[in-house]
Amino acid sequence: MAKVTFNSGAFEPQHFNQEPLFQDYVLLAVPRSISVNQRYGEYGLSYQQIKTCDFLHFSGKRLSAACFAEIPMIFLTPNTYLYECSIQICQDAGFQPNIIFMVDQSTTAYNLARAEIGAVWVSNLIIANSPDCGSMIYYLVDNPKTTRTYYALTSKKRYTDKATLEFIRMCKDYI
Repeated sequence: MAKVTFNSGAFEPQHFNQEPLFQDYVLLAVPRSISVNQRYGEYGLSYQQIKTCDFLHFSGKRLSAACFAEIPMIFLTPNTYLYECSIQICQDAGFQPNIIFMVDQSTTAYNLARAEIGAVWVSNLIIANSPDCGSMIYYLVDNPKTTRTYYALTSKKRYTDKATLEFIRMCKDYI
């Protein structure tokens, strides 16, 4: 029986067949109550723009993460992709983030941000699949690490049966 796994991180391409499934985008979700929005709010996106993927066609300016260097942030715990990605985005912009809280789950971090505790780096998919609370502004940040591709991976050493290939095709169609 063939096995399939889904991955957006590093993997050894010499060992796996890879089929791109979808991309997701890491945005900075900032509570409206944080004063940085007065300076950069015109570049912000609404929940509806994220939900409908209109942000993919956004012609507005992507901001440097440095614009948000002083604001309080909620981070995932270390050893997660989003933690590593978020830290790297901040370091690329020349600052260490003001981390006020760390949690294990992206949805928990996002819900804490929605409670106006601090800003959070979060996937557009989590935003789109959460209810609109009206208290957030979303920013596209100018860094290539904010886009990631998810792949279906199967072993090059094992036969991949038709059912598995059909499952991967259905996943692509659904997503």
